[in-house]
Amino acid sequence: MTTPIRRTLALRSPSAGNIELFDHVVARGADPLRSLALHSVSRCKDPEKTVAMIDHLVDVHHMDVNFDNESLRDYFHDAPDSGGPLHAAIHHQNLVAVQHLLKRGANANGIKRWQDAYGITGWIDCGVLYNAIVGHYNSPGPMLSALEPLLDAGVSIDTALSYAVELNRVDAARLCLARGVDPTAAIKVVDDREARRLARTPEGEDEAMWELEESELEHDSEAAERRREMNELMKTLRQRHHEQR
Repeated sequence: MTTPIRRTLALRSPSAGNIELFDHVVARGADPLRSLALHSVSRCKDPEKTVAMIDHLVDVHHMDVNFDNESLRDYFHDAPDSGGPLHAAIHHQNLVAVQHLLKRGANANGIKRWQDAYGITGWIDCGVLYNAIVGHYNSPGPMLSALEPLLDAGVSIDTALSYAVELNRVDAARLCLARGVDPTAAIKVVDDREARRLARTPEGEDEAMWELEESELEHDSEAAERRREMNELMKTLRQRHHEQR
């Protein structure tokens, strides 16, 4: 039987990159497949230990690099680092873990299941790409440095640009543009959204309300500045698009 102490050690030893301690706890009865070890390793601050621990957990203890830890959590709302190990690596802003998990087969297009802040809208999908560009609630924020490894691993650059444009993440949008993405689809998304607002459709009203709530959740000046920068970028893109037609 796995005691609370063993569960705690099984969780904390990977976060310190302590392979010997983890193996000792497993030898005393802890089940590695019923632990958050592969998620916890993203807390490790030592790059070499991070890589070594990931390899050890996958190769020796046969842990699934895409295991969704939701079944091991007993929360009404999901934890910010819930989902697969790649979600945890992005939440903890651990670029080495992101890169090595992808190398070991983590699904760059992985999704996770989470409820909204009030737990009343059911479950929706939230991918690692979204977390890297936008950030998850109660997280340190987006992780732009994870975007290029995710794109290299096959994530849709069109989807990345759409997230960036719709949610005013200018740096992410510029990174996608620098990699040669065609902005046509993103321009259409923004233009269609503006048309819905002007027509005062139900969808347009919902989108306007969402932006208002976003501004209230963040510092107004920060949200306004991001929106201003994105508007300027979209203006430039529209002009280039028009000239090329």
